[in-house]
Amino acid sequence: MRSTLATQTVFRYNDDPKNDQVMNDLVGTMPRHIVGDFVNRKGKRWKVAVVIHERTDERSDTIPLHRVFLTDRF
Repeated sequence: MRSTLATQTVFRYNDDPKNDQVMNDLVGTMPRHIVGDFVNRKGKRWKVAVVIHERTDERSDTIPLHRVFLTDRF
């Protein structure tokens, strides 16, 4: 049985897949991001450009995945 609070977030910087950063949140404490938010990551200020929430089948052992695309071009 999987935890209903656990999620995985993948941050992508300036649309470059080589810079993807995966964050696992096993207890549900990581904030959710929305388009237009500003976040500080990797010592820099970024703007959230796109957020994709990939839902999983409740019967599956996988956890929900959130893809957050960040840009420093604003």
